[in-house]
Amino acid sequence: MASKYPVVVTGGSGCLGQHLIKLLQTNADHVTEIRVLDAIPYENKLGHKETKPVISTCGDVTDTDTLRRAFRGAKSVFHLASLVSVGSFPDNQSMERINVTGTHQVIDACIKEGVDCLIYCSSVEVVLGYDAIFDGTEDNMKTPKTYYHEGYAKTKLKAESMVLQNNDSQLDTGGVLKTAALRPYVFYGELDRHYITQLLKVVKKTGGILIQTGDGKALHQHAYVGNNAWAFICAEKAVRTNPAAAGEAYFITDDTPADDFYSLFNPFLKEKGMRLSPFRFPFWLMFIVLYLAECLVVLLSPLIKIDIGITSSVLRFANTTIKLNSVKARTLLNYRPLFSVEESLRNARAYYRDVTI
Repeated sequence: MASKYPVVVTGGSGCLGQHLIKLLQTNADHVTEIRVLDAIPYENKLGHKETKPVISTCGDVTDTDTLRRAFRGAKSVFHLASLVSVGSFPDNQSMERINVTGTHQVIDACIKEGVDCLIYCSSVEVVLGYDAIFDGTEDNMKTPKTYYHEGYAKTKLKAESMVLQNNDSQLDTGGVLKTAALRPYVFYGELDRHYITQLLKVVKKTGGILIQTGDGKALHQHAYVGNNAWAFICAEKAVRTNPAAAGEAYFITDDTPADDFYSLFNPFLKEKGMRLSPFRFPFWLMFIVLYLAECLVVLLSPLIKIDIGITSSVLRFANTTIKLNSVKARTLLNYRPLFSVEESLRNARAYYRDVTI
């Protein structure tokens, strides 16, 4: 009989977590049991076949007792639970509690319960500033002076640093903890609630037209959520068997071609009967408009808090080239995209066609 191999997924009810759990069911033969820890009960929203038991636990990643019960006897933990709070009024205090304190508690529970492997979901935001990136690697990307989303990026960086610093930490039950941190780029695909779905909501308010800005020369490199999820399984396998793979951070991309920000969105806009504006507005003009709107929102904040949906930082992001190199993940983690570009776009278009906005 094959030995038991339980794994834990924190944040398993979210978009990335759902895709990871699906692949743990279908593409991870060594896993025998999947435990899901999230603030809400887990339910299979992707409709995949379940052949392995899934145990759902509702709880907070800052709750030591809950973590230790969920981790007891587990071989590996995929720590995806995180708070993304951006926009006009980000909740920095809650991000510090969940992203930083929560990760500290996860590491501590791993050590106390003898978990062999911890794979952390970081973010490319830990190294993204306002400068263009043409071939970003883990070695040539440094911490920027200014982030697009200051509160979120700083809490993710703190958490990532803790995870990597605890590689080779002694476990209370004997042995050592092996860790790695993955930095997925912003992704598209089924169950996405934050990125493209939020933009679709904004475009709905502007009459179904996405206003293009800039000269169209800035390129972005999006990835399908299923391929991001697959990278976590590749990482867990590699870290368990290859000491050189542990204690490292990895950019994750797939074969989705780098393209203009607006062109990347266009197929999904069409699924909703929306479209791009026929001409482009100068970046500087739209930036000034958004910046003044943000100043007005701040002035009004003592009376009423208004989230304008898109900030000047988001506009900068859309008009800055960001191209990352995932050769490190492909070399040390043996990561290759599981889903082709055609399959990825087909799945995503079907989802965004039906998503409620």
